[in-house]
Amino acid sequence: MSTNVNTTLAVGAAVIAAGTTAYALSSRARPFYTANEIGQPVDTLSAKSSKDRKSSTTANHEFDFVIVGGGTAAMVLANRLTEQSDVNVLVIEAGKTSRGVPASRIPGAFFQLQRTERDWSYWTTPQKGCHNRELAWTRTKILGGCSSGNAMMFNLGAPQDYDEWARLQKGAEGAEGWAYKGFKKAAYLTPEVLARPNLKVVCGAQVTKIRFNDAKRAIGVEFGEKKDGPVYFVGARKEVILSAGAINTSQILLSGIGPQSELTKHSIPIVQHLPGVGQNLADHIVFNSCFPTRPGYSAGRYYTPKNFGEQLSQLGAIAQYLIKGRGPMTTNVQQCVAFVRVGDGKIGRKVDGGEGDVREDSTSGEDAPDVEVMVAPMVWRDHGHKKFDVPEAITITTSVLRPTSKGTVTLKSADPWAKPLIDPCYLATKHDVDILVRSVKLAYQFTNTEPLKSAIDQTVKHPLLDHDLGSKSKAEIEDVIRSRAETGYHPSCTARMAPLEDGGVVDARLRVYGVEGLRVVDASVQPEIVSGHTTGPTTAIAERAADLIKEDC
Repeated sequence: MSTNVNTTLAVGAAVIAAGTTAYALSSRARPFYTANEIGQPVDTLSAKSSKDRKSSTTANHEFDFVIVGGGTAAMVLANRLTEQSDVNVLVIEAGKTSRGVPASRIPGAFFQLQRTERDWSYWTTPQKGCHNRELAWTRTKILGGCSSGNAMMFNLGAPQDYDEWARLQKGAEGAEGWAYKGFKKAAYLTPEVLARPNLKVVCGAQVTKIRFNDAKRAIGVEFGEKKDGPVYFVGARKEVILSAGAINTSQILLSGIGPQSELTKHSIPIVQHLPGVGQNLADHIVFNSCFPTRPGYSAGRYYTPKNFGEQLSQLGAIAQYLIKGRGPMTTNVQQCVAFVRVGDGKIGRKVDGGEGDVREDSTSGEDAPDVEVMVAPMVWRDHGHKKFDVPEAITITTSVLRPTSKGTVTLKSADPWAKPLIDPCYLATKHDVDILVRSVKLAYQFTNTEPLKSAIDQTVKHPLLDHDLGSKSKAEIEDVIRSRAETGYHPSCTARMAPLEDGGVVDARLRVYGVEGLRVVDASVQPEIVSGHTTGPTTAIAERAADLIKEDC
């Protein structure tokens, strides 16, 4: 998308920053710290005797809870755990704060965070099911995590998803609390929470290792600000809590916990053999169908201006947002959403020309959806980072909500600063292909059904648009899908909550199997990926986790 957005947004950065960091001027306690202000240099710690080491760590470099990652779940945990004034909490976030970053505040500007220092900028391994393409996997690297870069989209998925989570625990202690009725309203990391004296936040520091004592109890973490810089240690009196997301949580666990073969391959000392770590990776794969519209239906001029007049429109929209909080920049881009079921039932049979049901049902219940449909008043390629010069058009995005293709997160090397190998195994199953093909046909039917039909310009035949894709054969549609499908930004399930024999990494109280003092609280614990976006469920998971931690500690 246009670089003009980033340049123009910078003009208003001070306005946004002033409103969002006012707490820094009025806080009772300073919330943000650097690594060397909180941690103890590992070299210094190693040189001390065990007696001196314990005394020094307890006095200056230890907290009740150390939360690794400052994303969606961590924000809730930091709030809830510091409600008790006698509990001290440290949050360590690899990214920086959102101060002076208007793209994290303006819904329609979220893409400006991608492929910058505010993004982990991951890429998958070549995907056999996607014509061997390596796909971009953006994960927001900023305090607030992906909730700061998801265009402020929020939904919870189907209630049956959560009931399924509870069933999959097979009666384990606390299992019933994961049913839908067990969740409650969530809290956030507000300026008032940041002002609590028992909460400290380190930004710009990456956790590289979890430390354990001889009893396999997590006693703290090692972290640093850059690969070749000093390494620091901070202790955890009660628990270390991993909230780094499905990718980074897996990588940090693999500093000593995971499949024996994976750890041995990289000569990493084994703390606990746990086969499920980094396995069962699930994501919502999406396909964007683009259709030409009549003049006035597309909002692309505000995001990808093609001439001076459209640039003025863009500037006006940004000014309107900064001053009044209104206008085109308030859009989350895909603001029209529907959840449908195409694998079976009346809709499924209709879109597939009367063919039978998709043989495998991966949903969590009879009323749960298998496809999400999102409509956006603009078009893009490569997540908005590739020039896409087409007439006015809209995008209908369809997503497989309950994929049966499962992937992995593994290590490239023993170097904790090296990016892990991400292999989502997209479109590896017939189920996922069939569902996505049907969803593309459904999008095509929408454009031939009122009231959307009147907005589509049927006279435009552009080679980069999909005005006739839905009328092609299944094989032709499948080939186009494999050449263009992308991530839906929802990696999950790599440290799934399940019985150990079912590939579980954490129990129903989110405690990591085989060790003490270590929990995982983020999207990676989902037993099965929800049939919706993941920010809402992750927030709910953290609320439930906070209750469990308070009960146990």
